[in-house]
Amino acid sequence: MSRRNSKVVSLAILRTWMILFVSLLCSRAGHAQLSQIDPAKLPQNERVQDAFSKALSVESMARNWNADWHFDTPKQQVASILISSLQDLQSAEAGSPKNSELFLLSGLVAHFAYNVDVEDAYKTAVESLQRAHGIAPNDYRSEWFLGMHHCQADEIEKGMEQMLSVESQVPWQQLPEDFWDDYTTCATLALMPAHNLRAADHAVALGASVTKYDSVVDMANKRYRLTDTETSYAAHDVWQGTKQTGEVQFRSQLCGLGFSAHRDWHVDVRDVAKGTCIVSMETGPYASREGHSTPTLLLLTQCAKPQETLDDFVSSFVNKYPSARQIQTTSCPTEKCVAF
Repeated sequence: MSRRNSKVVSLAILRTWMILFVSLLCSRAGHAQLSQIDPAKLPQNERVQDAFSKALSVESMARNWNADWHFDTPKQQVASILISSLQDLQSAEAGSPKNSELFLLSGLVAHFAYNVDVEDAYKTAVESLQRAHGIAPNDYRSEWFLGMHHCQADEIEKGMEQMLSVESQVPWQQLPEDFWDDYTTCATLALMPAHNLRAADHAVALGASVTKYDSVVDMANKRYRLTDTETSYAAHDVWQGTKQTGEVQFRSQLCGLGFSAHRDWHVDVRDVAKGTCIVSMETGPYASREGHSTPTLLLLTQCAKPQETLDDFVSSFVNKYPSARQIQTTSCPTEKCVAF
């Protein structure tokens, strides 16, 4: 097991395998975060510039954690270089407390040090990158680097949230290819195949080689299973239920909807057949003039037939009831709603 198990006791063998797989994936990708640092914005003194140069010389060996060290340079030597560089950078911080570029560089160097088993460097990386974000909150690089740091420290959810935050703030065309490389790493660990496919598509559009993301795309595609409207699917394969306070939330990606039901309702979720999803719910009981009433709700979604409109679909039901009359909906969550 990896040294990361000391931080996450419940880490499974599968997670370790995933980390190793992603490390191999990233080593082929050839991304480099230090290329995003502008040396002209750093304090122009010899120790800082030398620390930057030394970090560049070992970045390819430290940008990912490796269970089996396969580089010619011993790991301890790489760690010593990074520790020395980090000390020089931290010494310069007191004289440049508002230099966000310096704190970004310190955060990256500490992140690399953590990847070669300098455990104390984890906290330094977080604090430096947070400091950089505080100085320049509109600079997305601090969240990007911090997100990757969390992902490589097995804090997948926290890391992916920060990568998603960057994606939501900055148009994808303005994000470098290196960002999408790190994004695919986190998304792979987070088991988010749609995000992997989108990131690979963006990177290729920015000029990356299509073959560079073959492994990522292939693994993401294997997580999807094409569906057929002529095939039946068991309800337990299609629906997911989550218990909340006083209710149960149901969600189905195949059916394209979700809903909540009180825990004391009787919910009958049917198998999906010929592109039709049906759920019936017995609600209540409620007090009424006749004693008690138990209204029944029917929820149905169906793939549209060729050229079929929403009005056509509704008419197939209401035509059976001559007295049915159309009414104005009080609330419509989509572009068009029809009520009778």
